[in-house]
Amino acid sequence: MKLESLEKIEVISPNEVVNDPVEPIEEYSHDPQEQLTDTKEDIESMQSRYEMTEIVTDLEMTEGIAEYLETVDELKYENWCKLSLSERATVLNRIEQNVAAIEHRPALKVELEQLKPRSLGYQCAAENKIVLNTLYVGANSRDQHREVIDTIIHEGRHAYQHYNTDVKTIHESVSEVRTWYENFYNPEYKYYHSGTQKILIPYHDGTIHDVDYRLYYYQPVEIDARNFAHDVLAKLEEKGLVSAKEQLASDMNDSVPEMATKEGDLDSVFSKSSPFESGFDAEHPMPTFEQLRNAGFSNHIANSILYGSSHCYSQKELFHCLYESDDPVKAYNEMMDAKVKASIAKTDELIKDIENEFGIKV
Repeated sequence: MKLESLEKIEVISPNEVVNDPVEPIEEYSHDPQEQLTDTKEDIESMQSRYEMTEIVTDLEMTEGIAEYLETVDELKYENWCKLSLSERATVLNRIEQNVAAIEHRPALKVELEQLKPRSLGYQCAAENKIVLNTLYVGANSRDQHREVIDTIIHEGRHAYQHYNTDVKTIHESVSEVRTWYENFYNPEYKYYHSGTQKILIPYHDGTIHDVDYRLYYYQPVEIDARNFAHDVLAKLEEKGLVSAKEQLASDMNDSVPEMATKEGDLDSVFSKSSPFESGFDAEHPMPTFEQLRNAGFSNHIANSILYGSSHCYSQKELFHCLYESDDPVKAYNEMMDAKVKASIAKTDELIKDIENEFGIKV
């Protein structure tokens, strides 16, 4: 199917419904009013910083972080379980110091707080700190051990994003940094805090749905952070430092296959068994922005596909949506919806574990 043949319309599929009970990881950013004096000057300044700086690649960072974490004896599960809460905090601060050095950014202080049971942690750029939930850091299950590692990498990635947008651009893709900058500071696209508010939107079938969580979840900075952490965790699985998600699901007699392991980690539910072996090539190139818009994608999603979401799905999955489906927009929405549902289901399972271990009702 040719993308150019589709009408230039946008339809929100009923499959996009996300009835989400999870409060996501909080994120705080600088006051955007101090940042947005002149967008053109900001972008030119960013380009200037980028041209004068040695580029740091994601591959180098993910490999470097995984290799470093492999050397941290206290982080091995059997040793982690023997540590007190304060000792774990000390280890996490040391990890952040070394991860920051690998990412070529200043380190943040790591603090522990008893947050809401469904909140794993947050990064506060204004206060130069990462806060992790004591409920997770203090737990001794393999699943929550993995959660803690995933979360500190996730929040450290947010610090890396802020360093690139606020101080010096060292990221390999200046276009992606521009996307982060818009997400953090542009009044039209600025960072969206999901909470108790309801954002009701009528779908084409006449039904009304709350899309509050999706607005948070599909922000470029969140997609990038959770999937950067996923790449690191995948390498740690290979090294045997953390248990594979499949094994954790098996241990918990999980009924949902291929679930992700945290609210901020949306691994595809079919990434391990995808039947789509084809990919982009000279005959089937990555579509242009205009082709994606003509296929029915919004400006935001088209930009995300081209610049900001490289970690969110495999090239094979994206190729299937764009070239092997009858409706690219519908296929893309269904793919993303499956990722959200898998994450929600897994988070609910984690909440049950916390309730059982700590004797609290969430």
